Amino acid sequence: MRTALAWGFTGEKVDDVCLVVSELVTNSVTAASHGEIRVSLAEDVSGHITVEVWDGSDEMPQRKPAAPTDLGGRGLWIVGALAVHSGVRQGNGGKVVYAVL
Repeated sequence: MRTALAWGFTGEKVDDVCLVVSELVTNSVTAASHGEIRVSLAEDVSGHITVEVWDGSDEMPQRKPAAPTDLGGRGLWIVGALAVHSGVRQGNGGKVVYAVL
């Protein structure tokens, strides 16, 4: 949040960045099971913020349908709805899940 604020973003954009970071980190914590996780944010000249979360797991994230009574399973759907573009790539002994807002 501090980084997005320091770059001059406010309001809804900051909220969206925080939510995307939270969702991607939560997925990585679940996948990595006590392993290292790295988070990075980058701003480009067009005002987009890219959130990247690396973990050492080879398990690829999957969007799964969630029933109204399910307590989880909506994170990647939320990220996809907020992001201009999102995806995953393998590398560096694990994977990077990213979203561009």
